[in-house]
Amino acid sequence: MRKRSVGINVRVTVTEKKKVTVLARKYGLLLDKLARSCTLGNAQNERAAIIER
Repeated sequence: MRKRSVGINVRVTVTEKKKVTVLARKYGLLLDKLARSCTLGNAQNERAAIIER
C-alpha cells in the first residue's frame, strides 16, 4: 500500500468546485480519487470509464 504524504492544492471557483463535487458523487468517488483517476496512470482510459458510468 502506498503512503501518500505530499499534497497538491488547486484553486478553483465556487462553480467549478460544485461541478467537480457533483461529478464525484455521480460516480461514487471521493474528490481525491476522481483527481487521481483523471490525471495519473492511463488517463485516457480512466476518463473514458468515468464518462461511460
